[in-house]
Amino acid sequence: MFHSNRMFLVSLIVLLNTSCIQSNGDEISGQFIQCAENSGTHEVLIDLGGESFGGRPLNCVSGSFVLDLSGCAPDGAYGLHRPTGAAGLVGLVDRWQDYGSHVGGVTSNFVNATQIYFSGGFNFPPQGYRESWTFVVDRIDGLAVLTAQGEISRYTCSVANRVI
Repeated sequence: MFHSNRMFLVSLIVLLNTSCIQSNGDEISGQFIQCAENSGTHEVLIDLGGESFGGRPLNCVSGSFVLDLSGCAPDGAYGLHRPTGAAGLVGLVDRWQDYGSHVGGVTSNFVNATQIYFSGGFNFPPQGYRESWTFVVDRIDGLAVLTAQGEISRYTCSVANRVI
C-alpha cells in the first residue's frame, strides 16, 4: 500500500510540474517556452499569447531560422507578412485558401494538448506557397524538432519565466 501511494504522489508531482507545457491554449496565454538545441548552439523562444494583432492573440516563435517574417500567428490560423523590408505582420487569415493572392511571408501555428506547431514560408502567386521551416514541440516530453532547408535539429524545451 505504501509503495502504491508513493508512486501516486510521484506521478502527481511530475504531472503538476509539467502541466504548464501541457495546458490548453486558454490557460497558456502570456507563457514563454525556451528551447535549446541539443548541440547547444541555437536557442528558440516561443511566446504564447503575449502579443496581439487586430484584436487577436498571437503565438510567436523566434530563432535564427525565422527570416523575413515575425514568426507570429493566431492559434489555428496564419499570419501574413510584407514581402520586403522588415517583413512586418500585415494581416491574419483563418484558412490556407485565404492567402492564395498574398505576396509575402506566411507563418502558421496551432496549439493542442500534445503539440505546439509553427511553420513559415513564402507565398508568391501563381507559384503558391513554399515552406521554409517547421518547428514542432512535443508538449508531453518537452522535445522539439526543427526542420529547415532539409536539415533536422533537435531541441529540449522548458517553460521560462517572463522577466518584467
